[in-house]
Order: sequence, then C-alpha cells, then structure tokens
Amino acid sequence: MEGGGITVSRFFTAGALDRLHLVVAPVLIGNGRRGLQATAHAVMADCPRPKVRTLALGPDMLWDLDLRSS
Repeated sequence: MEGGGITVSRFFTAGALDRLHLVVAPVLIGNGRRGLQATAHAVMADCPRPKVRTLALGPDMLWDLDLRSS
C-alpha cells in the first residue's frame, strides 16, 4: 500500500496492516513529512518488535516487517 504517512499510520494504529515495507536510503533531504506515526510507549520493552527481513537494494536497504508477529 502506498498511501502516505497519515494513511499508513491510521492502518497501523487500527491493527489493519499485515506487513510494512520501509526503505532506508543514504540521502539527506532535510525536513520533510513524517512517515509512520504511532503511540509512544513508556518503556522499550513495550514497543512492538516484529519479525523482519532485510534486502539490499544497491546502497539502499529494504526492511520487510511482519506485523502479524508482533
């Protein structure tokens, strides 16, 4: 799904996402729109840590998060 940060955040908060793909690229673009926004947790132990696979895309990195596992 490519819906922008607001749409993805709403689906994530509702528990309606099975997978999330994040791409990290070594590009410094400065200020921009926020991506995923979620409720903050008081302690790290309460933060979801889904199963993840990574795939190198040249200098970029794709993170494939399995949200059903968290």
